[in-house]
Amino acid sequence: MNTPSTTNVLIRINGLAADDAGNPVLMRTLLHDISSGLGLRSLNEMFHQFDPRGVTGVLLLAESHIAVHTWPEHNHAIVELLTCKPFGVTEEGALVAAIHRNLGNVTLTVVINR
Repeated sequence: MNTPSTTNVLIRINGLAADDAGNPVLMRTLLHDISSGLGLRSLNEMFHQFDPRGVTGVLLLAESHIAVHTWPEHNHAIVELLTCKPFGVTEEGALVAAIHRNLGNVTLTVVINR
């Protein structure tokens, strides 16, 4: 049986400002910046802001999906990308650059499963 080639990328973000982690507009901008920087096509989106704070959001992509989950009380977020497009060093660099461009000086742990 021939299965499709996919890449799953999990990025743990630490040191995120609590106000940024609780900002759904910023998280939406982040996911759109990542997807456009990787040449992915957004089909639809859904974002939810929790009370008192925290954000979960997802972009449905033609090439699969990208999601963000934030924990402002821990200055932490996770971005998860699943894509069927080739994903190499160039794409990883573009993804990391988009995170730093939108979130500033945060600490990232990137895990890539192919």
